[in-house]
Amino acid sequence: MIFQYILLIDDEMSVNYFHEYLIEDMNLTSKILKARNAEEGKQQLLKLEKAAEIRPSLIFLDINMPRYNGFEFIDMNAELLQELTDRGVYILILTTSTNYRDIEQAQRYDLISSYEQKPMTFEMLKRIVREFGED
Repeated sequence: MIFQYILLIDDEMSVNYFHEYLIEDMNLTSKILKARNAEEGKQQLLKLEKAAEIRPSLIFLDINMPRYNGFEFIDMNAELLQELTDRGVYILILTTSTNYRDIEQAQRYDLISSYEQKPMTFEMLKRIVREFGED
C-alpha cells in the first residue's frame, strides 16, 4: 500500500466505483472513502482528521457537483483541509472540465496539488504515485 487513505468525492457513484476499481487494482491503499456531495465529503474529512496516520493520503475532488461545487467545498472546509494537507494529504481536482476558468481558479488555491482530467487512468495513477507517494 502506498497511500494511507484515498477519498473520492464525486456525485456520480458509477465514476467513484470505476475509480475505486483502478485504485484497488493498483493496490494503492486498503482504505478508500467515498462521498457523493459536500455534506458526505465533510464527514469523510472528519474521519481523516481523527486518523492517527494519514501521511501520505489523497483526496480526489470533482468540481461539478450539485448544490456545492468543488471550489465551494474547499472554501467551506478550508481550515480542516489545511490541517489535513499539513499532515500529508494531497488534494487533486479530478474533473471533466477543460474550461480555462476552472483551471485558473484551481491554480489560485494553495491547497490544490494537481488538476487532473477524468477519466482516471492507470497512467495517471502511476504519475500521481511518483509525485505524491512516499517510499
